[in-house]
Amino acid sequence: RVVSVSPGLVDTDMGRLELEHNEVKRSMARLTPVGGDRSDLDVVLPGLTEDIAEAVAFLCSVQDAFSSGCDLRVDGGLVAARQRQSTT
Repeated sequence: RVVSVSPGLVDTDMGRLELEHNEVKRSMARLTPVGGDRSDLDVVLPGLTEDIAEAVAFLCSVQDAFSSGCDLRVDGGLVAARQRQSTT
């Protein structure tokens, strides 16, 4: 079985180009809370390459020897925030 990793927006040259696209900026602005109580909100920020590397290293380690046939979403909450937004 395959264990896959689905990264979100990552702070790389390609990720920065993606952020320059107006639709992505508008989407991120809608999903990122500005001020107020943030305890129940998902904050969406670009990840670092290290975030993805650490997730992959964990999946390859003995500590995660039992995972099989799954996808690890490493997106800083982007998908969860989009799902939350679509239900409000």
